[in-house]
Amino acid sequence: YSNLEKRVDLTHEALNQFYERLTLGSEVTIEELTRASSEHIEANVAFLSVQYRFLEHEDKLARLIFHGDYDKKPATLAHLGEKEK
Repeated sequence: YSNLEKRVDLTHEALNQFYERLTLGSEVTIEELTRASSEHIEANVAFLSVQYRFLEHEDKLARLIFHGDYDKKPATLAHLGEKEK
């Protein structure tokens, strides 16, 4: 996470530097600006992808170890109509 967060911050900072150069009247090519923007988008996508995969694997692990399933009432016909209390 820390490396990906750092990458997102650095690419955002680089993009902001290009915008600042533009506002100061410095010459910035479209290629430089689009490359910086693309790198920032790719960094965000990579970070969100890792977050999603972590949540997905955390959920799979919880299901594999039956986390919380043993706290429930047993599945019997007598308990079908009851509400959880």
